[in-house]
Amino acid sequence: MPPHDTDAFLHLARVASGPRILVLFGSCRTVSRSRLLALEARNSLLQCGADVAVFDPCGLPLDGNECKNHPKLAELHRLVSWSDGQVWCSPEHHSTMSGVMKLALDCFPCDQKGRSLARGKVLSVMQVAGGPMSGNAVQDMQRAGRSMGMYLASHQVSVGEAGRQFGADGRLVRPELQTRLEDAMSELVGLALLFRENAGWLADGLRDARRTEPSIALAASG
Repeated sequence: MPPHDTDAFLHLARVASGPRILVLFGSCRTVSRSRLLALEARNSLLQCGADVAVFDPCGLPLDGNECKNHPKLAELHRLVSWSDGQVWCSPEHHSTMSGVMKLALDCFPCDQKGRSLARGKVLSVMQVAGGPMSGNAVQDMQRAGRSMGMYLASHQVSVGEAGRQFGADGRLVRPELQTRLEDAMSELVGLALLFRENAGWLADGLRDARRTEPSIALAASG
């Protein structure tokens, strides 16, 4: 299958078991544009054949993973482990991602070695801003994702002056934004499916790289 054949990837997602995508937004406000954009992403992912779960961060404990028996924390841990790929959508507050989004990311589960269980998953990031688009929240989330060992999709979605971009039905009103969102979600589904179907090969490749690294270093020093 040619690497550019997106339709073939999406057909495979529909006829096979679609990749499992977790959508996370970073706001607890009653009127939340990041939630609206996250729901738009969910709709697009479903059309691409993905199995989608949306996590609402409202109710997460401020002490994070220290609150081990908290039901909201258990839900987040389950969904992070369940997912093949993720979408993070944050409002931009004071030129950075929101505190709610940062709290949710700080609550992600880790293995016994302290590595995030999001490691090795594909990530697509989106942001909304009340004023002109800047991209600071997107950049913050990209750094966080890389620090967890996630693989970043190339497409990203930034919506400036978000109060004007959604209609009374909660849908995006500008066709070009909807198209960009659909392109980003199509890419995420294709990558998540590709990574999932080749998970064993990728893991073997990483192990082989670790095994050969000392000899490469010795050869270089010689």
